[in-house]
Amino acid sequence: MVMWRWCTVLVHLCLLHDFSDALQSFVREPSDQYVREGQTVVLPCQVSEPVGQVQWTRDEFGLGVIRDLPSYPRYQMIGDDHEGIYSLEVQRATLEDDAVFQCQVGSAAGQQGIRSRDARLTILVPPEPPRVIQGDRVTTAAGLEVRLQCESRGGRPPAEIEWYRGDGAILENGTSTESALMADGKRSVVRSTLVLTAAPAHHDTTVTCRAHNAALTRPQTAAVRLQVTFPPEVSVSADRARAAEFDDVTLHCRATANPGQVRYRWFVNGEPLPGQTDSSTTLRAVGRHLDNASVLCQVTNAAGTGSDATQINVLYAPRFRAEPRDVAADVGQEATLLCDVDANPAPEVSWVRRECDACPEPVGTGRRLTLVASADTVGLYECRTSGEHHPAVDAGHCAVVEEVVVGGIRSLLVIPDAREEDFGLYNCSVTNTYGTDSALVILEKQRELPLLVILTIAIGGIIVITTIILVIIMCQRHRRRAKDVPTETPEVITDWT
Repeated sequence: MVMWRWCTVLVHLCLLHDFSDALQSFVREPSDQYVREGQTVVLPCQVSEPVGQVQWTRDEFGLGVIRDLPSYPRYQMIGDDHEGIYSLEVQRATLEDDAVFQCQVGSAAGQQGIRSRDARLTILVPPEPPRVIQGDRVTTAAGLEVRLQCESRGGRPPAEIEWYRGDGAILENGTSTESALMADGKRSVVRSTLVLTAAPAHHDTTVTCRAHNAALTRPQTAAVRLQVTFPPEVSVSADRARAAEFDDVTLHCRATANPGQVRYRWFVNGEPLPGQTDSSTTLRAVGRHLDNASVLCQVTNAAGTGSDATQINVLYAPRFRAEPRDVAADVGQEATLLCDVDANPAPEVSWVRRECDACPEPVGTGRRLTLVASADTVGLYECRTSGEHHPAVDAGHCAVVEEVVVGGIRSLLVIPDAREEDFGLYNCSVTNTYGTDSALVILEKQRELPLLVILTIAIGGIIVITTIILVIIMCQRHRRRAKDVPTETPEVITDWT
């Protein structure tokens, strides 16, 4: 009997010893998680050697120890008692579930209760579609500051807002964002402001506000279309880069404006062209006086006026502003000959000394020729000009004769012994205080007829003339013969009876 009691005591002590060594502890604890609103999430909890009752708390409020958690229809503790699994399943998560959860095991049989680490469950809520507070259309004027505000409500976490141009480029400058919690203390209202200076390039373009947060699979957008009024932006071009003298030049004026109802005016060197109100104009027979002239197109609409100008490049043949004059100098002194030629493009000027028509001697280039007077330098010098787009002009070989006539002056250009280089285009320009006028004269080389053609024409002419002479002679002879034939007098018989 005594032996049995000792054995019982020993067994009981062993049981107490084994139980005291096996303390309840966590094998797996929950951790922070994020879940989209409406989804299901499981917070894990596994306990080794549980002795006390297991329960979950939400924001330090106990949910109950029964696995079904009847007070919370969307909650239940799932798992197996033998494996010590008491994970919390949250179905169809709502913003109410956005809280701090903890798995707890109560104290029992001399063991203290244990608590897991805190696990924050964050419910991701998509925001409402964003909206531009100013509406879907904003009208402004070029140069004015425009403030666009985009609002996104109800997102958790707060929505991030970005601005984009119509071509997809992000707008970063001039943006600012502010955020505030809503009444539930969890969701947010975010407002982003974009400040820009309206420009013509913004007209009829869209600016897009794009909002997104972790609860969205794709961003949400709202767009605003800008209507910008601006004065005309003008560009003028000519139908040719360079025009020959007396050619027509057509200029085109392209204008971009809002509103699009515009009026055109044209100016040449600041002087208006009367009656020119179209988007293009033609300058007839441009003269050398219009070389480098500024042609301006002025366009006006209700928002203002814009203009642009271009210069005309007129090509014209050389003309002597003043004929080269004879120069006399003492022996040993310098003498300067001047060749004052005007042309576009600028001509090449060269000088030759002419001892005879067939033996010109080059002596220099440039508008001025400076010589030291001596027996070797005395003689006849010619100034020659040539260059791109115009023929050569030979001063000294040609002569200008002017005479006063009734109502004006007659100017004659005399070219004795015309040479091959003399043929070409000549310009006669007249200028007085009231303006300038000019005319072109083409000196063409007479074509020489081939000898056979000349002989044919000569022989043909001789034959024609001989034929005419023969016809005349024959006609004369015929008339003379007609006069020499006697006239027959009819016989008159008189009856005397």
